[in-house]
Amino acid sequence: MSRHIVKKENITIAYGYDDMMPYPLGGYFFQVIDTNAIDDEKNPEGFIVNEGMLKGISRNKMAELMLEYGVKNSSHLTNLALDLPI
Repeated sequence: MSRHIVKKENITIAYGYDDMMPYPLGGYFFQVIDTNAIDDEKNPEGFIVNEGMLKGISRNKMAELMLEYGVKNSSHLTNLALDLPI
């Protein structure tokens, strides 16, 4: 499993690849956490996005989320394009 963390103003982004995810989804996951909303009763973890933790997401969805939330790691995006773990 790989997990990468990117911290921005009020959000923390965690994303990566988990070998234990079922095929063919590739095991990619992407999470966005609002650090100001963690104590909120409706969303105690503070998740804005929590994609792929149980079933994985496609590499296309992963790239879309990375670009939407400004994760600009070129080697990770290249690995996604080649369908490799990040």
